[in-house]
Amino acid sequence: MINFSGELEVARAREDVFDFLADLDNEPLYNTDASNIRKVTDGPIGKGTVYEEDFRRIGHFTTTIDEYDRPSALTFDARSDRMDVVVRFRLAEPAPGRTAIRVEYDMQPKGALRLMSPVFRMGGPGMFEKKRAPGLKRALEG
Repeated sequence: MINFSGELEVARAREDVFDFLADLDNEPLYNTDASNIRKVTDGPIGKGTVYEEDFRRIGHFTTTIDEYDRPSALTFDARSDRMDVVVRFRLAEPAPGRTAIRVEYDMQPKGALRLMSPVFRMGGPGMFEKKRAPGLKRALEG
């Protein structure tokens, strides 16, 4: 299992940040590796909502919202034949109109992709800080 986390603060209300993150149709706005996202369950977004999505270099995932505690906690469980990933978002309000975002990743490479575990372990934290966090900040504050 590969674990890493990251944090950032944005000038946006916590409810808005939660709703933005929960709707995976927004993911390509801050994660350029995500594409072809499609909600496959009916009804409003909430616990149990399932999405299908593709990730560059990793493949196709089925992603389920496992935790939906608006506006403070959101967890996605993404499964594929090459890797399983759990992504947890924790949102706090350090000041009115500001949201502190903590994200935690648990990754379990499968098959031949397990050979890449050292690369994922070394690059994960930097990937969030250098790529995802700036993109998420732009998408939320832009």
